[in-house]
Amino acid sequence: MKTINYLFATIITILLSTQILSAQEAVDTKNIWRDAVGQNFFEVQRQMEEYYTTHSTGKGSGYKQWKRWESFMQDRILPGGTIPNLSERIMKEYKKQQSQLNESRSLIGNWKNLGPTNFTPGPQGYAPGLGRINCIAFDPTDPNTIYVGAPAGGLWKTTDGGVNWQPLAQELAQLGVSGIVVKSSTDIYILTGDGDGGQNLSIGVYKSTDGGLTWTNTTLPWAAGTNVRGYKLSHRPAISGELIATTDQGIYLSNDNGTSWFQWLSCNCRDFEVSPANPNNFYASSDNDVYKYAGGWSTIQSNIPNVNRIALAVTADEPNAVYQVRGPGYNAGTGSDPDYRFRGLFKSTDQGNTYTSMSTSPNIFGADVNGLDSLSQSAYDMAMIANPDDGGEILVGGVNLWGSPNNGVSWTNKAHWVRGPWPDPTYVHADIHALEQNPLDGKLYCGSDGGIYMSEDFGDTWVDLSATLSVSMFYRIDGIETDPNKIIMGAQDNGTLIMEGEDHVFTNIDGADGMDCQIDPTDPNTLYYSYQNGSLLRSTNNGNSRISIKPGSSDGIWTTPVQMDYLNTDRLVTGYRDTVYISDNQGDSWDAYTPYGIEEEFVRRIYTDPTNGDIYISRFLRIYRSPENVSSNSWTDITYNLPTQPGVNITSIAVTSVGTTYVTLSGFIAANKVFYLPVGSTTWQNVTHSGLPNTPITCIDWVYNDEVGAREYYVGTDVGIYRRQAASTNWTLFSNGLVNQSTPNVPIMDLQINESDGLIYAATFGRGLWVSGLYGTCADSEFLTQVNDTDEGNPGMQYIKAGRYIEGSRIVEGVASNHVIYQAGEKQVMKPGFHVKKNSYFKATINTCDYIDPDS
Repeated sequence: MKTINYLFATIITILLSTQILSAQEAVDTKNIWRDAVGQNFFEVQRQMEEYYTTHSTGKGSGYKQWKRWESFMQDRILPGGTIPNLSERIMKEYKKQQSQLNESRSLIGNWKNLGPTNFTPGPQGYAPGLGRINCIAFDPTDPNTIYVGAPAGGLWKTTDGGVNWQPLAQELAQLGVSGIVVKSSTDIYILTGDGDGGQNLSIGVYKSTDGGLTWTNTTLPWAAGTNVRGYKLSHRPAISGELIATTDQGIYLSNDNGTSWFQWLSCNCRDFEVSPANPNNFYASSDNDVYKYAGGWSTIQSNIPNVNRIALAVTADEPNAVYQVRGPGYNAGTGSDPDYRFRGLFKSTDQGNTYTSMSTSPNIFGADVNGLDSLSQSAYDMAMIANPDDGGEILVGGVNLWGSPNNGVSWTNKAHWVRGPWPDPTYVHADIHALEQNPLDGKLYCGSDGGIYMSEDFGDTWVDLSATLSVSMFYRIDGIETDPNKIIMGAQDNGTLIMEGEDHVFTNIDGADGMDCQIDPTDPNTLYYSYQNGSLLRSTNNGNSRISIKPGSSDGIWTTPVQMDYLNTDRLVTGYRDTVYISDNQGDSWDAYTPYGIEEEFVRRIYTDPTNGDIYISRFLRIYRSPENVSSNSWTDITYNLPTQPGVNITSIAVTSVGTTYVTLSGFIAANKVFYLPVGSTTWQNVTHSGLPNTPITCIDWVYNDEVGAREYYVGTDVGIYRRQAASTNWTLFSNGLVNQSTPNVPIMDLQINESDGLIYAATFGRGLWVSGLYGTCADSEFLTQVNDTDEGNPGMQYIKAGRYIEGSRIVEGVASNHVIYQAGEKQVMKPGFHVKKNSYFKATINTCDYIDPDS
């Protein structure tokens, strides 16, 4: 058999040049943003807004996915507005950062991940979850070793069946993972990118030959700067060198573990299956075509009408059967195609040559538990699996999970996206991206926008296995000085959460996409939070109930800003299109102000000066200031000399205790990142200086450091957190101690400093919430054991400091990227069990906390 398979692979290689097909794909107006690399962002934005003036923007319409991408990308475009391959660009900047670390860096700090790695659903937390999972794969010999890929949180692994998860490929986290092949405990392959969500594009297939410790890119042949979305990575275990990558640019085949690749089929492909009847035959689907390989590719069904995506399934129990499930048309919602319902489940009994419609109702792609609505978002997520032990039993995932016991003739809702009494065995978070069954033990796994779930009865009941995964994608956070353990945060897909107590308990207090949020420092039970496009809420009982306080009827931007006046916490400021709203009674009523004429441009950021109550607002390219008493609608444009070209936006505002105003900027202009405006001046000073990466600066916060007698500034970027002292002309990386290679390579979306306790919190887009001591603060002592070593001997960069002493029994594995320094004021004791393996760097010194080791 091995000889036959090898010969088959060789024949494929020889015939590839004559086997490529090119399909005629329909125009997908609704999703033009997904393929927009190299285009002008503002033109794509215009086309999308024009499309949605005549189409539904409700759940299942694709509007939410577009607005997510728009919000994220508008701060990450090139000068003039060109859309880059962001994954490629950020990865290049990350590698540049890593290569410079030994020349100039500060690893002061002691970052730790707080999660969320679990949650309690509050009374209003109707759809809780921890973060999106794109794909699932299994170890070929151990049923308890499972891998999952996240869109902006990288690759994760469990060895105990999902009780505990650990991240792999830290440097690849931001790239996202849409496909995984595990050939052995050491040989792992991932297809980068976020195929379904389009948040990150693919930069190829990466491989590890040491169990995920180190990674290299294979030679997948798409050129730099291209727009490729990957959907699936496959192989046949009997052919040792085989890898099959399914992408929107075609299906690519490698017979030598990624050393060389061939475009096997040209198509906008979404799914790929191996025939159980003949392992040398294959099935594939694009958006609206179905293909079969039997010695050569042929199109079985071409340009199926009113279809925007097709998923396939096969089963060993009925090897000649092939199932396909079809989503609705690309541009459904008007004209002759007025709704978004699914277009049917079809079955073939002759190995995919012909198909019979089994059903076209109920609407198994909608949000309604009975399938009676007219919604679908199948262009965003769709998954299907057929039971290998009962070929007629099928599961399909869309917003909900639906099952059929009879080849798709009738359907039952198996899991609903709104939870019941907790724990709810029929709850699976909305938007299903993956359904995979482990061949070693038959357990079924589901990856959704809320995490990973497991079923032992093929979908009748479910258990959430997401605990210890930390893949939340946060937009904003807020805290209070009086309680360093209380943080409120807004998460993509997973609503608003609060963290409380020394044990850091997370409670999900609301659903949708959680956005900007605030805690009243005078009454921590009073919370303000929001979901997408400015739906603003208030709770006075810590999230147990809430009311809407949204002003007006206009929508805001995706992450609509809301800011409290800390001199009068009953006063709120928020901004929508053309209008700033101010309330003096916690949002019960609002006054409207128009500080910049009649131009239609959204308010993006708001800041209230905690010393005098002055209000600062920014549009995309401009910033305005108003005194606290804004009744006269008196606003001053203080943009002055700030660079205001397309592709550069103000991303955050901060004002120091002496009235100096700081702003950070988006985009990829290396010299324009951070500016400040002195009191009374009309000229902004550029303090970008050296040390900052050429990525958007997303956020800024500051603190007066008594130990060094100066203000310090912290900024978040797409590749880490950086710190600068007031008089310094250099920014230094402030990312020590984060799991696996220091700061996760994901965007830092928000920073929050608790000055009283000397802490700084960071909200990441893909790896949850983190906390560190501020610069110059360190513990009295550190006890470093193998038990509390979350890095499992692979700490990456670590600069551990203690005022008096360090005791350690950790293992530092022999990995070249490990650079570990222990520094204590009085003594260090390396206890039995401690050892450093060859190839790692380790240094122990006796020095005070404020000493910066030159080797760091």
